[in-house]
Amino acid sequence: MNQPATLRDPAFIRVANAIRDDILKGRLLSGTSLIEAELINVYDVSRNTLREAMQLLRQQGLVSQEPNKSVRVKRLTETDIRDIFVVRRVVELSALRGRNSVPVDWLERLNEVIRNESEATARADWTAVARQSLLFHQEIVSLHGSPIFDQMFSLLVTQLRLVFVTGNEQAFHEPWLKREAEICRLIAAGDCEAAADQLENYLADSEKMLTALVRN
Repeated sequence: MNQPATLRDPAFIRVANAIRDDILKGRLLSGTSLIEAELINVYDVSRNTLREAMQLLRQQGLVSQEPNKSVRVKRLTETDIRDIFVVRRVVELSALRGRNSVPVDWLERLNEVIRNESEATARADWTAVARQSLLFHQEIVSLHGSPIFDQMFSLLVTQLRLVFVTGNEQAFHEPWLKREAEICRLIAAGDCEAAADQLENYLADSEKMLTALVRN
């Protein structure tokens, strides 16, 4: 996931990260107008700092602005979904293909994600389930050991969150939990090829569901 902002970061990056976090947690929904005067008060920043933060978020594809209209949290299109899943297939599947084993500490982290998902499901905290599900995929990407891939995927995760929070989160996330646990089990058993096959089917089904959501 994205690295937390620190006091050493420029102010506009800290503000952009705070807004990004609010998107990821479902506090700012897709299509929400981001009124400058309100954001200045909420995030306690200057107008110039806020505008720099908005520019960064536009570059990251998280907000959009039409001429003579306010900045809004972006609404993803079918084309956006297709593009995101092209990248996901390349990055996630290649992390597993050709492997006979994974690092022990990495597997412990993945198992912890599955446990956290189960606990969040038991208390019907579907926002937490969503975060853990996205972390599951982020951990798979981390097998590459590439900070560039990690950063890129973290951005994709936030963009996908724009879609997740537009509907019934339980209905969206519940069907995937057993499939993620099965992928984890296959990886733990040393059968990364079978895990990749399962993940490939998972991504295909997920793309179909997300496409249907943005279409409606």
